[in-house]
Amino acid sequence: MSGKYLLLKVGEETILRADAGASYHIEILRDVREVEGLKNAIPLGGGRMDIAYRQVRLHDFSGDFGKEDRAVTAQLMKELFPEFDIVEGGGFGLEPTKLL
Repeated sequence: MSGKYLLLKVGEETILRADAGASYHIEILRDVREVEGLKNAIPLGGGRMDIAYRQVRLHDFSGDFGKEDRAVTAQLMKELFPEFDIVEGGGFGLEPTKLL
């Protein structure tokens, strides 16, 4: 699976939302606010992720909201996928960096 994700602040809670079909991060924010009803959601930044072979690779950044705190995203991903390695970067022949 591959797609865009967005880190958001809703009140005191930090949440993560992803959408494999989103062309822009603003679409994820719109869905969080309109579909989920979280009107006070504040975007903290985002990026892209690829999930395969028991690994979640976080990379890139949101053109709409910039790069989020990758350590926070990695921790939330680890809670969702405890058996997976969470890595950052890679591509263009480079090895990704393991975060968790």
